[in-house]
Amino acid sequence: MTDTAQQTRAILAAYQQVMSASWPQLHPEMAGRAASWESATADALKDELRGYVRVASKPDCAVRVFWKLTPDYKFGGCNEHLRETPACPVRTW
Repeated sequence: MTDTAQQTRAILAAYQQVMSASWPQLHPEMAGRAASWESATADALKDELRGYVRVASKPDCAVRVFWKLTPDYKFGGCNEHLRETPACPVRTW
């Protein structure tokens, strides 16, 4: 298991927790896919995260997504809706 895989797995798990509580209809397939995260490669996990962020970036989705990375809570990434706001710390991901 690589640090990248472990980090992306943690981002996915945190996103799933918030998404399930706040917007359960947003990614109905996520619950079933989460079981495979433990054995997935870093690239597969990144692709899955990108897919969820892409869905959350559609014009008809009013959700803003971002995450920070420990230990110093630096900006880790976001969806298009947040990236388009002036307060966004970066313009690319």
